[in-house]
Amino acid sequence: MILAAITSQITGDQHAILLSRDDFADGQLPKKSVVKPTELFTMHSSLIIKKVCGLKRGKTEEVLRSVQRFFS
Repeated sequence: MILAAITSQITGDQHAILLSRDDFADGQLPKKSVVKPTELFTMHSSLIIKKVCGLKRGKTEEVLRSVQRFFS
């Protein structure tokens, strides 16, 4: 799996995408957080223990567009 970093350490990163409560289709994160689409990593799916939350389609598409711009 290819994953993007999510952190509650909100800085002035111009590429970071803020996550609000309205962005979640299910679940939520305990703190205000951002997705960092420029910080990608891989992980084998067997290492993922549980799903905490899921983004709505619109926010997922926003993150994917940002990743695409990064590689363009």
